Amino acid sequence: MFWWLELPGPLLWGLVMGLLAVVPVLGAFIVWVPTAIFLALNSDWGSALMLTLWGAVVVGGIDNLLYPMLVGDRLKLHTVPAFIAVVGGLIFFGPSGLLLGPLVVTVTLFFLEIWRARIPRGGRDQPL
Repeated sequence: MFWWLELPGPLLWGLVMGLLAVVPVLGAFIVWVPTAIFLALNSDWGSALMLTLWGAVVVGGIDNLLYPMLVGDRLKLHTVPAFIAVVGGLIFFGPSGLLLGPLVVTVTLFFLEIWRARIPRGGRDQPL
C-alpha cells in the first residue's frame, strides 16, 4: 500500500511493519497509523483514508485473525513474557535478539519443565 500511495521507502517500511508484526504487543500499526496521521495533516485525505482502511481491515485482519489461527496454541507463552523476551533479547543480543530472546526463554522453560518432571513430588530427600 505504501508503494501504491507513492510514499517514500515502501520496501523499507513494509519490512519494518513485517518485523513489528511478529513482536507481541507491538505491531504493524506503529508504522501505518503515524503515516496515516501525517498524510491527514498534509491534507491528503484520500491517501490517509485509504491507508487507514487498508491498515485496519487487511493488516489488522491478518494480525488479529489469521495469525492466531496459524499459530494457535503452539506458542504456549503469554503475551507479556513474550514481549519481555523480545525486548530483553534486543537489549542483550542486539538486532539478532529479536529471535534469540524468545528462543532463550523457550529453551529455559523447556528445561525447567523437564527438571520439574524429574523431581519427585514428595521432596528432595527421595532418590531420583
